[in-house]
Amino acid sequence: MQLSALILSEPDRGMGLAAEEATALIPLFEAAGDELGLARAWRTLSYTAWMHMDLAEHERFATEAIVHARRAGDAREEVDLLTNLIGGLVWGPTPTGEVLRRVESIQREHPQSRKLESSALRARSQAHALRGDFEDARTLARRSATILADLGLTVNAAAMSMLTGRVERLAGEDDVAERELRDGLDRLRAMGDRGFASTISAMLGSLLADQGRDDEAEELCRSSRELAASDDTDAQSMWRTAMASVLVHRGELDRAERLVREALAILATTALPLNRGEAWSSLASVYQARGDFTGARDALENALACYEPKEDFIDAARIRERLAGLAG
Repeated sequence: MQLSALILSEPDRGMGLAAEEATALIPLFEAAGDELGLARAWRTLSYTAWMHMDLAEHERFATEAIVHARRAGDAREEVDLLTNLIGGLVWGPTPTGEVLRRVESIQREHPQSRKLESSALRARSQAHALRGDFEDARTLARRSATILADLGLTVNAAAMSMLTGRVERLAGEDDVAERELRDGLDRLRAMGDRGFASTISAMLGSLLADQGRDDEAEELCRSSRELAASDDTDAQSMWRTAMASVLVHRGELDRAERLVREALAILATTALPLNRGEAWSSLASVYQARGDFTGARDALENALACYEPKEDFIDAARIRERLAGLAG
């Protein structure tokens, strides 16, 4: 099944075709008793759920696929699925402490798999960064990237900049974050990737917008919008939030609010606490620029309600600082 590759190269067409084909194949595989076929069909559905950032469905589909892979006795397929499952734990609402516990449990079941080790290292890196343990996060990310390069997984290795860029931004190292994101974006563009590139373009746009580099940020937001599949909720929400920051700087507050509310609507059916927190934070900036400090405070409280359950200590502290500034 080559549907995963199609999703990455042509996201809009690929996701629809993948879901349709996998759904049609499941009853056929069930009738034939084809456990491996079922594992791969459910894996495809988990991947499309991932692209929509419906992480509850992603976990459900991935877990179903793992059951069939184990019945089929296909350890390689099971490892691929566990790797996929870990990704959902990282970006979804699972608290960072629980992410670390679950990932360690998964690793113990498959200690010999380097691919799974790489995924586990990424998850641990993200969790440590959100908790403020930046040196551990950097070390774990480097180890993961080395494994991906050794395995020849070039697209995934380039996409590591989503993690390393986030780690450095959380650490307050914006220059390093920019280098990481630009390097990953350049490599992904050279390989013709659109899915990861759309998200990294938005991340870089957000970073530059926060530095007041509005023209550069706008160009990256435009690139993200052009690359992103219409139902890629991650990229579609992120470029809007980043572009809203540019518009706030330009005093175009109505347009900024409209974009942020579009982002929040896109995220309404997802389980992406970090994205939702960033969108609420952006809306607070719109209100604050208008002088509506009650609206800003309410938006910041909503952002905090996204970050705290995730145990994102760094972003939560940033929001509390902004709330304290409003109170003063």
